[in-house]
Amino acid sequence: MLWILAGFSILPVTLAAALSGNIEISVNDVTAPNIVNVHLIYHEPDFKKHSFTYGSCDIASPVNSLHRVATIPSGPSSGHDSRLVWVVPDNVSPGGCIAAWDMEGARIGQSEPLSLDSILQDSFTKRDRIPMTNESGIDAEGPWFNGVTLLKSKDFGAVDAKKIKEKSIGILGAGISGLMTHFLLQSVGFQNIEISESTGRVGGRIRTEYFELPESNYQYQEMGAMRIPLTAPIPLGNETLTLNFTTHRIVFQLSETLNELNKQHESFKVDWIPFIQNSDNALSLNGKKRNPDGSIPTIGDVSKNSSLGASTIHTAVLEKLNAELGKIMYDPSMMKLIASNVYEAHKKFLDVGLNGRGGDQWSQVAYLHNLLGFDLNTTEIAGDLSNVDAPFWVNLYDNLFFSSTEWKTVDKGMSRLPNAFKPLVGDDLKYHRKIQKIEYLEDEKKVQVSWKKNYTDRGFQNAKYDYTFVAVPFTVVRKWELPDLSTTLSHAVASLGYTSACKVALEFKTRFWEHLSRPIFGSCNTKTDIPGIGNVCYPGFNMNSSGPAVILGSYNLDDYGERWVSTPEKEHAQYVLDAFAQLHGDIVYEQYTGNFKRLCWLEEESNAGGSWAFPSLGQHQLFIPSYFNTEKNIIFIGEHTSYTHSWIASALESSVRGTVQLLLEMGLVDEAKEITRTWMGRWVTV
Repeated sequence: MLWILAGFSILPVTLAAALSGNIEISVNDVTAPNIVNVHLIYHEPDFKKHSFTYGSCDIASPVNSLHRVATIPSGPSSGHDSRLVWVVPDNVSPGGCIAAWDMEGARIGQSEPLSLDSILQDSFTKRDRIPMTNESGIDAEGPWFNGVTLLKSKDFGAVDAKKIKEKSIGILGAGISGLMTHFLLQSVGFQNIEISESTGRVGGRIRTEYFELPESNYQYQEMGAMRIPLTAPIPLGNETLTLNFTTHRIVFQLSETLNELNKQHESFKVDWIPFIQNSDNALSLNGKKRNPDGSIPTIGDVSKNSSLGASTIHTAVLEKLNAELGKIMYDPSMMKLIASNVYEAHKKFLDVGLNGRGGDQWSQVAYLHNLLGFDLNTTEIAGDLSNVDAPFWVNLYDNLFFSSTEWKTVDKGMSRLPNAFKPLVGDDLKYHRKIQKIEYLEDEKKVQVSWKKNYTDRGFQNAKYDYTFVAVPFTVVRKWELPDLSTTLSHAVASLGYTSACKVALEFKTRFWEHLSRPIFGSCNTKTDIPGIGNVCYPGFNMNSSGPAVILGSYNLDDYGERWVSTPEKEHAQYVLDAFAQLHGDIVYEQYTGNFKRLCWLEEESNAGGSWAFPSLGQHQLFIPSYFNTEKNIIFIGEHTSYTHSWIASALESSVRGTVQLLLEMGLVDEAKEITRTWMGRWVTV
């Protein structure tokens, strides 16, 4: 099935059409630097060896041509769509023609004059202003991925687009990156695609738990991805600048596209509604601190009277440290760059961040204590010594994203986003395949993946593919048998850092929190010093309705995200219920239905405990370039291979990168360009 969207068609719009001759030559796209597909249609069968050149349109012999494009041993069948991949030399002149010649020097085809101005102009001069260093581990040709370099290392000759698109493609994992990759490949004409999913559901770490169906009852909570940030205000002197996060736009673009393809069908429609992140009426429980009337202070109360909040320490040294930290975390130029182009920001920070020292070389602790000389006690107060290997970059972008004042979530649950792919994927999706082994079959040049139908089976079930995408967290992949990969990529699979999360959702008979003297309508900013509770989130959807509703009573990360796994589910749920009663009193017990859901991702076999990637020092700089290499016909994608982590956009854009990577491997340059332009892959130069 081929999905062609308005604005996404790859049907030829001829820029340089063929003149009369036995071979029709045309170039359809000359909008990106240095690479073009030359389309060939043979009007006679069984051509012998022939060549293609570029030069003046009126030359009489190939020896007078300035540039050789390719030599072809023989031509395909009559009327067949064939292509050449031409890496345009830097010294080529515009206005010439591509001509075809037989071995006697007779012209057998010629294009119309080519306007190559846009190819010869460097449209990515911005990146030249970002210094590149050897320590960055990034190719100086581009931010992360340079299609020209990839193609220069291969000798394609003629590219048979139809035959290429018949190749078999395997995708391991039906999370959002796997589903997106299937969609992108399908959109440019690939049909022989198969997705293997270890569970009986799609979505991966996008997971809505429904306490009661249908979804329109709004009795659910998000146990995985919850929200998308849109805008954030940053102070600039006496003014405030509102930043729009471009990196997350791909999520909304995807939902619009899926709605169009699914013809707005109610079962698969993805609608966005506001997500309420903050409320002044959310509670702030700190020990025995209370308002004069004995009530627990709200966030709004604390903003007016800081003595009601958590105790803070004020010293001259701490103020100096915070000032140094603020220069990094609240640098207006970097914040604007993250919002407008997170890829360029990532590169700049890794190359010249931290005053030229390189942003992936220093943790916050090491920078403040070892380099700037602040004592450990002050450094601990300002940060957290328990995570000494955490690089600045993650804190930098998350600090900005979580300063957002506008958020969105999916109406009736985030799981509707991956579920909207189901009509498009159809029978290409195979459930309950727990992959255990990947092999590269050298003789066949194929990838074989293996799983057991039952874990007690001695034999494996197998599937072979020409290429395979691995869209599974490395926490899972490192348990598989793999072919020999490069040292760096092998180390990435084996050691990339991850963090873990644990959530407990509780169901109540009514939305009693919306009927308090100071009602709470949505929010995730309740603060409490009760151990092991973390964030408390009140539903911001279907407000002022009657009937049951679900609270996210505890959302923990990092250490507590792991510790709670050792506590039985019922005991954990009771602990969270008791903590919620400390906030709201006995009405909590009266209204509790007894229904709860706990999801500690460390217990989930499908991702082996990795809620999202959390690279250690140096891992971005070392590992990311290796993801752009196709090894043994295997391409790794997923949020862990991107520049930001834990966000849906990260996973989606890794799919764009991986798909473009495969298309360039195959010589399908026009398709690679179209996907890049359409799906915001601004970091890919093709």
